[in-house]
Amino acid sequence: MKITKMTWQLFIVCMGITLFSLVTVTIYASEVYKKFYYRNLTKESVIKSSLIKSLLIPVLSSQDSKDQVDSLSKVIGESIQARITVINKYGIVLGDTEKDPRDMENHAHRPEFSRALKGEIGVEERFSTTLGFSMLYIAVPIIENGQVKGALRLAESLKDIISHTRLFYMHMVIASGFALILIGIASLSIARALSKPIREMKTGAERIANGDLDFKLRIPDGEETRGLALALNAMAKSLGDRIKTITSQRNELDAILTGMSEGVLAIDTNERIITINPAAAEFLGISVENAEGMWIHDIVRNSALQHFLQETLTSELMIETSFILPSPSGERHIHARGKNLNQFKSNADRAILVLHDITRLKKLEIMRKEFVANVSHELRTPLTSVKGFVESIRHGGYDLPEDVSKFLGIISAKTDRLCSMVDDILSLSAIEREYEQRDVHIEPTRIKTVLDDAINTCLAKAELKSIAIKTTCDETIEVKTNADLLEQALLNLIDNAIKYSPEGKAVLVNAEKKDGRVQISVSDEGIGIPSEHLHRVFERFYRVDKARSRKVGGTGLGLAIVKNICLLINAKVTVESLVGKGSTFRIELSST
Repeated sequence: MKITKMTWQLFIVCMGITLFSLVTVTIYASEVYKKFYYRNLTKESVIKSSLIKSLLIPVLSSQDSKDQVDSLSKVIGESIQARITVINKYGIVLGDTEKDPRDMENHAHRPEFSRALKGEIGVEERFSTTLGFSMLYIAVPIIENGQVKGALRLAESLKDIISHTRLFYMHMVIASGFALILIGIASLSIARALSKPIREMKTGAERIANGDLDFKLRIPDGEETRGLALALNAMAKSLGDRIKTITSQRNELDAILTGMSEGVLAIDTNERIITINPAAAEFLGISVENAEGMWIHDIVRNSALQHFLQETLTSELMIETSFILPSPSGERHIHARGKNLNQFKSNADRAILVLHDITRLKKLEIMRKEFVANVSHELRTPLTSVKGFVESIRHGGYDLPEDVSKFLGIISAKTDRLCSMVDDILSLSAIEREYEQRDVHIEPTRIKTVLDDAINTCLAKAELKSIAIKTTCDETIEVKTNADLLEQALLNLIDNAIKYSPEGKAVLVNAEKKDGRVQISVSDEGIGIPSEHLHRVFERFYRVDKARSRKVGGTGLGLAIVKNICLLINAKVTVESLVGKGSTFRIELSST
């Protein structure tokens, strides 16, 4: 598209309109002048013809009219510088200014004579091949006593009309040229004057666009440009205020991000870094200055991080995960949270990530687990020895006082409880270690087989309390899982159900497919769990009723073991309970 200055646009438009108007006026005036001259010539010729006719009427009545008419025609024609032709009513030429009538043909067929012989004035314009230019012929009837005796024709040259018209046209062209020059100068001056405020506003708008928001445009006098200048000044002020606010907020945000120990970075849909704070740059091993625009996988090649980023960009939920990044001091454990910003229309093409360095916590957790496992392992041997010595004394045939036998029984029970607790702690540590290492063997498993094995293990305890264990399970239900771990989880649930159920009640174990998943439930008719405790029953060493737990020999770790096993085999455990009615624990596994 061709770009033209407004000044030249206005000038060209004005000159175009002016030129068109002048050409139109010139042509129209020339035609009007020509027609006016033609009408005047015709009127004068008619008057001349009438005067000449009055001189010829007496001559036409004489005996020697033909010669007299011809002589008179030549005399009058020479005096008025026009050609005169006279004919009788039969079209015979009686006289002519330039030729001998005897040599001329009958003129009755000429259009002007034809109308004159009918009593009308005939006017005709024809090109004369003899003279080489157009002629105007005016024929008037010669009437005597009410009868047409003949006709008089006066021939006038149109050369004067043509020359006068041309001269008038030339004068008009010259005048139009001068007018065009004057109008052009005036148009250019007006166009420059009109475009000057716009040029000033263009310059001011460019300064505003380049960041000079304190610049103020001059307010012109014109209503339209005045409003535009005021609007631009108001816009500059508004932009200045907004930029100051945004700059202040950006500085505050930068200060906050810089001072955070957590890493924060924003990425686009192509997983390229948009914004990053120093903590995140340190975690990823790059500098803040060089990070913007970099593809994050060029910096860190980590499959867990890649999966986390893809899931964050495609999900509407908050995504959490943990992974390990390399660092000069060794491995760095990172806990990450990610959120897609699709809900914010202005940031629909990016996601925000928050990285927490949990290396120290991870080390402390590992130390705690190792300490617990080591202590538990070390306690197992002396506890076994204590239990062996106690049992040897109790059943060795010694004559012991009644109080001593009672105390030995208490020691034996407490030792059994400590041994069970140590076993559970070691089991829990082993499960957590497998979860961290993701070292779990998964294979197709028949649920019915696992249920039967778990129930058979608990039958002896159930029989001691006359508790019936009822099972409902389709033989064909199969899932991909670890049979040993699932059996251990069910064993803990069934054992709990037996412990907290009154004698003579029943424990129901059910397995079914539901909504594409396999659901295993263990229900009892025991004391139930108050609703305020339901969200904490899977915590380690948490007991709803501590006195009762000690009485039934619970360690407080059974349900924690169940929860960790479910995490390990990608299952979900839930509980429903009513006080005095019983509890139902459910494990849900994927059927594929």
